[in-house]
Amino acid sequence: MEDIERTKIQWLWGNYCNYNCRYCPDHLHNNQFKPPPDIRNAMGYLARMIRMENRIPCFDFTGGEPSQLPFLLTGLRDVSGNFGMNNRLVTNGSASLEWWEEAVYYFNQIEISYHPRYAKMNHIIEVYNFLMSVEDTPAVDIMIHVTNKDSDWLQGVGIYETLKAKGLPVHLKLLYSNFTRGNTHLPYKTYQWKYYMWTKGKEFEPEDTAHVDAAIEPARYRHVIESTDLLQEDQVVHKAKTCYAGLEQLVVWHNGDVYRGWCKAGGKLGNVFEQNLILPTNPIECPFDKCKNGFDRQ
Repeated sequence: MEDIERTKIQWLWGNYCNYNCRYCPDHLHNNQFKPPPDIRNAMGYLARMIRMENRIPCFDFTGGEPSQLPFLLTGLRDVSGNFGMNNRLVTNGSASLEWWEEAVYYFNQIEISYHPRYAKMNHIIEVYNFLMSVEDTPAVDIMIHVTNKDSDWLQGVGIYETLKAKGLPVHLKLLYSNFTRGNTHLPYKTYQWKYYMWTKGKEFEPEDTAHVDAAIEPARYRHVIESTDLLQEDQVVHKAKTCYAGLEQLVVWHNGDVYRGWCKAGGKLGNVFEQNLILPTNPIECPFDKCKNGFDRQ
């Protein structure tokens, strides 16, 4: 089984979410797009198509909040077969322990998005401890979402330091001002960038330009920084390079349309609900100057 190639499928399961984070775009949590009721048949169809190419399907679920969908685990139970743990989940971690007791056997990677306004720290710790107690422990990362607002930042850092002191795999998650429309970060302040880079083991010494507020203590001086793309070091020019998205990974939109990647290069491949999918057999030449999506860049 180890010699069989894998195809990762990142599936946007509608936008139902039990949180209402102000920094999250409305179209990702306004509960308007719900997957059709035949989602289990669609999952099975896609899994069969990929296995016919002698590859293992590995589902990567995003939302909305996937754990709120009642058919998620039953769908996985139907299609997983002997490959039950080759899946990834991005979740806010709010689901009950009873839900996690079943879900843990379907995922080998779990990313918990910690949203300070809504998340309950004790519950997240309880969930993490449970995930670490099972025989085949999944890889877990806890991402603390922080904005550039001073009070939000300090709250997030406090949560980060508390969880880190308890030994949890925690990271700060910086946000974009035009999320899903590009890669421009919120205007984080100098002290925030310095702290973030410190958590990554890097130094950050920008040229100070203009004081926004010199009244606060010196340790929290804020400056205007010209660079808004500090974390996109891997965004080298991709145009005309060979891209294996479509072979090694696929993207499924909430309406069932399938593409090679979130960039939609090469056009639609078909629809899993209509069951008219034609999988690519060759890589594609990248038509874009830069690849802006992390999943596509894999």
